Amino acid sequence: MVAIGEQLREAREARELTLQDIERATRIRAKYLRALEEENFEVLPGTVYVRGFLKTYARELGLDPEPLLAQVGAAPEAIPEPVLSGTFLAEPLQPTPLPITSIVSTLAVLILIGALSVGVWWAYPRRDQLMALFALGSAPAGATPAPPETPPGVAPLITATPTFIFQPTIPPDSTATATPVPTATIPPRPTSTATPGGPTLTPAPPRPVEGVRVQVELTETAWILVRVDGEQAYIGTLPPGETREWQGKESVFLRTGNAGGVRLILNGQDQGLLGRQGEVINRTWERNPEGGLPVQVEPTMTPVPTTTGD
Repeated sequence: MVAIGEQLREAREARELTLQDIERATRIRAKYLRALEEENFEVLPGTVYVRGFLKTYARELGLDPEPLLAQVGAAPEAIPEPVLSGTFLAEPLQPTPLPITSIVSTLAVLILIGALSVGVWWAYPRRDQLMALFALGSAPAGATPAPPETPPGVAPLITATPTFIFQPTIPPDSTATATPVPTATIPPRPTSTATPGGPTLTPAPPRPVEGVRVQVELTETAWILVRVDGEQAYIGTLPPGETREWQGKESVFLRTGNAGGVRLILNGQDQGLLGRQGEVINRTWERNPEGGLPVQVEPTMTPVPTTTGD
């Protein structure tokens, strides 16, 4: 029996095609096609991908894939297909009524925040006067309150304490020498000048994301199945507004029954919605050894064989 890789290589060379030609036609990476021809199946992510890639490659070359699949071995257990309900693959969700206590608590918090905002808005332009009043109220008896700080570039405000001078009545026949009242000179308060050219802190560049990080944001209800590095990480239905994230070292597989309700963020970059409303899709992303975004792999899934009774 001719080996699988030899049959594929001979069929490709007979049609005068390169691995790059097959990659463009099937959207399977050239390194996986070369692994099939060399029967180096360990390079592929798993047995499901080996059979899916082999079937697609054989059909592109005009070969019957069934004998080749028979040489690979029995098909592994396939991932169960989600059951569509209407136009969405989702379970009906009943809205949870909000308790009265939560509504009252929320309103009380909003009123308190509004009152604090109005108080700050009213007190901020009058902060100097309010600080002077507080200083007078807290100063001990007989103490002279210190003048307020003068901002840089503003002339100091000199406040004078009124002095009452009582002059006695001098009879016309007497002579008196008036003693001048000494006046105190208040020196201006020194102003501080900021020294420009201080040290400038340069933020550290963001650390690159290693592996595959998949984040989803639900805009509509959707059923989702996720496998991280070959192990199932999540399966269930998520409501609108929910956000989930999974981190894999080598690969992340995602299946959803409502691609139009799932927004994808791949390694921190927004990729938009996965597809159309109610569309069932399968996506696999693998770590890019050369850096940058992970590589998307779209294998052709092998259908589960069905038997018909007599």
